Amino acid sequence: MVTRCENTRFEPFHDLTIHDLTIHDLTITIHDLTIHDLTIHDLTIHDLTIHDLTIHDFPVQDLHCYSTANVLRQISEMTPTQGFYEVRFYANGKRPSKEKTEVIATFYYYPSGGTLRDADMNIVFYEPRLDQYRSFKAPRGDAPEG
Repeated sequence: MVTRCENTRFEPFHDLTIHDLTIHDLTITIHDLTIHDLTIHDLTIHDLTIHDLTIHDFPVQDLHCYSTANVLRQISEMTPTQGFYEVRFYANGKRPSKEKTEVIATFYYYPSGGTLRDADMNIVFYEPRLDQYRSFKAPRGDAPEG
């Protein structure tokens, strides 16, 4: 049986339980996969065996292209200094760029306010998802200093 899904959007599963599932000779081809806000709670897999797994052309997002995910990736192993984290992104003028440019600049991320500031401390972005007063929690449980 061949099932083809193009431009498919999947709705969230709630309380999905699968017992005794066996799949043979499964081929899945995914092009241009984008996942936003993936959350998995209490996933348990027993006796999973994968043979001959090959992943081709798996794109890794450049850490210096500006995105909320890349802010989190950069600060995940840092301890804040005086209430901010120092992050580096490609820059277009004094603003971080979502695309590769010739320049990588330093920016300052303040969790207490969810702001990203340039070298002159001007606010260049506000991101509610990174605002500790709107539910953001600093990585590794570190509370910002200062």
